[in-house]
Amino acid sequence: MNRRAPSGLSRARSRRGVEAIEFAMILPLFFAMLFATVEFAWYMFQRAGVTDAARVACRTIAQMDPRFDDVVAMGAAVALDELNDALLDCDDGRTTCEVNIEDHMNEFPPRVICDVTVDFHPITGFLGQSDSSGAAGQTHVGGWRFSGTGMLPDTLRGRSVAVYESIQ
Repeated sequence: MNRRAPSGLSRARSRRGVEAIEFAMILPLFFAMLFATVEFAWYMFQRAGVTDAARVACRTIAQMDPRFDDVVAMGAAVALDELNDALLDCDDGRTTCEVNIEDHMNEFPPRVICDVTVDFHPITGFLGQSDSSGAAGQTHVGGWRFSGTGMLPDTLRGRSVAVYESIQ
């Protein structure tokens, strides 16, 4: 006598194969979204750190008297401290950090401009930061190849202006 399995059991067995195939199709998309989210969050965190470094440096300089204090050296020191607080290590030899402070005391109104520029180093490189030749990078995940579009910049820049109000 030939006994056949109930139809519900055979459907469950065939469904398991379909679920495995669907999982294999969705997994690369899930990882692509995860890597893109992590990379963009890292970019925004570092961008906020560079902007904050310029803002804090200019605020510190604006509270000083430029006739008696070395505002340029003090502003640069404050900006570098803020960059270190934002996990941007300017002393590692890999990251270039530039702090440019322009003192416009002879103009009206007297002001100081703080410009901070830092190299951006992505975590995964998934969003395709350009290399030094200008070509967008490629990321390999398993057998998949993702060509980057250069969505993230190579450098981060923060700029702030502070106006001296009480200096005559």
